[in-house]
Amino acid sequence: MTLFLYIFAALFSVINPLGTVPVFVGLTNGKNQKERSKTAFLTSVNVILSFFVDKYLLVFFGISLNALRIAGGMIIVTSGFTLLTGTFSKHKGMKNKKVQKDLDNRGEILSYPLGNSNVSRSWFHFIIDSF
Repeated sequence: MTLFLYIFAALFSVINPLGTVPVFVGLTNGKNQKERSKTAFLTSVNVILSFFVDKYLLVFFGISLNALRIAGGMIIVTSGFTLLTGTFSKHKGMKNKKVQKDLDNRGEILSYPLGNSNVSRSWFHFIIDSF
């Protein structure tokens, strides 16, 4: 039972279901219940499959866990630094015309989970409909 609690706490903190519900609702806004259920199921299968397969992929490609941690930390540090200094728009890929067109069409970007009234309304209805 103790092992289960440790695993559950670790996965709960990584997956963060309270923070991902608004994102899920925002991404599946306009979809019917069947399509949302299919998306949730396929995402769950993807997470479970990667949970079991990732170890073998790392061994196959000869990547150690410490090297993966260092690479992930470097990505987070560089992303955070570019956001901190305000040079994110000068980042690679941001000069691509397709990316710029997509950004122009999006409008305001959500800065916190319930910042957009449409997302918060959808999130509320999703929670209510789930019960």
